[in-house]
Amino acid sequence: MARNHHYVPKCYLKGFIDPSPNPRFPDDDEPRVWQVEFKSHRIRQRPIRLVGCSPGFYELGSESEVVNEAAEQSHGHLETIVAPTLRRLNQGDFRLETEEWENLLFFAATLAMRVPNAKTALESTRQRGHQVILSMLGDIPLNQFIRQLEETYPGESFTPQRARELQHWAQENDDCRFPIPPHKWIGSSLKAAMEAIFPLFYQMNWTYLHTDEQHPFICSDDPVNWVDPSISRSSMRGHGLKSRNIEVSFPLGRSLALLGHWAAGPQHLPLTPELVDQINLRSIEQARIEIIGPTRESVERGLIIRA
Repeated sequence: MARNHHYVPKCYLKGFIDPSPNPRFPDDDEPRVWQVEFKSHRIRQRPIRLVGCSPGFYELGSESEVVNEAAEQSHGHLETIVAPTLRRLNQGDFRLETEEWENLLFFAATLAMRVPNAKTALESTRQRGHQVILSMLGDIPLNQFIRQLEETYPGESFTPQRARELQHWAQENDDCRFPIPPHKWIGSSLKAAMEAIFPLFYQMNWTYLHTDEQHPFICSDDPVNWVDPSISRSSMRGHGLKSRNIEVSFPLGRSLALLGHWAAGPQHLPLTPELVDQINLRSIEQARIEIIGPTRESVERGLIIRA
């Protein structure tokens, strides 16, 4: 049975745990958050080990368990490094060394690219690329099409049935899917985080956003997102990080978030409840699977805002 892999790390989720005692679990000190799943609209308090995860999400398709766990272990190494920084920030200690700040921004960059939304976007891009390549092969005899496939995709084998499906897909734009090895999207996501996102994050100005326990920040299965607030209902992946008005939202805990921007700004900024709702809305709009928060009221409000 595949192990649960966290696309939202447990060390990050600890910033959103419910601070109040729970009479349902008087002898259980396991950290818990509130979660609402869009599929069922079910709201419940759950241990963080069961939130923001999916069985085998980072598996590499190998028969070796060691190989299949390699990506999850790699993420875990970075999480171990950044966990103390997240904890200190949520406790109000903002005295970070340069290396700690760099690690935090790299963590944010990888977090933006390791989630279900990023996986879907990368796979969709690769699918379109495959379709263009296959359509260029044209309507040729099947044996020739197979030979062209094997030349185009060295190391892969194609049965006649699979080749016919791909040929039809390229010509008719139907629902056939080209097989994308898991390591391809994992490798592409890490490459994007390292080479494209982190360098821009490092160049941006960042502001700590503060709120109180009565109006907490929430997060989702897509915790790091960017929008251009000058464009109505803008989409995270529809506008580039180099855009002049772009803002990167990264909630760190129930009372603290980071805001990245290109313009000059203060280092710390207390928010009104209305502005907290705006930051939370960015997380909610990009959520694909779930909303996560420290209280039942916070995730219920998230559902209302989303509607």
